[in-house]
Amino acid sequence: MMLLFATCIFQDKCYNKQINPGAWIHFRHLIMRMAIERTFFIMNNKPLKPAETLDACIEVGVGKANSSIPRLFVLGILAGAFIAFAAQGSNMAAFNLISSPDTFGIGKVLQGALFAPGLVMVILAG
Repeated sequence: MMLLFATCIFQDKCYNKQINPGAWIHFRHLIMRMAIERTFFIMNNKPLKPAETLDACIEVGVGKANSSIPRLFVLGILAGAFIAFAAQGSNMAAFNLISSPDTFGIGKVLQGALFAPGLVMVILAG
């Protein structure tokens, strides 16, 4: 959540010319790199083999299972909030498109595109 907040502030400062706009591209690249490394498909700058990926996923699962109850409770509430905000945002954005038979398909595509970031935020939050 703090990462998303920092991203929004950084982007705002770039658009207001308080920070070099080239720094925004570097910051976005850094955020994407952190997200990729967190998924364990790349570890120590080399791709993992399928068996290594399985072992890494098992380690993450054991770590989550051994987490404290308050941490899991907070992560569960955040996951629900991310899903709820994504669902509400996609419904609000596509409401008028879905109500018309001519633009029904476009509305469904828009809903899918706007709901997916909520699922991504659940993954990135842990």
